Amino acid sequence: MKIKILHKNKEQITKHFTEPQYQTANSNDEVEIIISGSTTDLSKEQLIQYPNLKHIIHCCNGTNTIHKDYCKQHNIQIFNSPTAN
Repeated sequence: MKIKILHKNKEQITKHFTEPQYQTANSNDEVEIIISGSTTDLSKEQLIQYPNLKHIIHCCNGTNTIHKDYCKQHNIQIFNSPTAN
């Protein structure tokens, strides 16, 4: 799966995705997973840039920075990890 790390601690997060099935996406069209945090704005305008997005891993207590209606309409799963921020 092609990932894009938008979390502010990109270097730290990258260490957890070393398996061969995870590769960094070269373009927004390739992104299937976004890894985000509390400072990441995932508005509708932002999410539209990733037409093949399937999953969001959100390392934060809440999901208020994610446009959940857009995700629901486009079958994008949101995984929240409150202690991973």
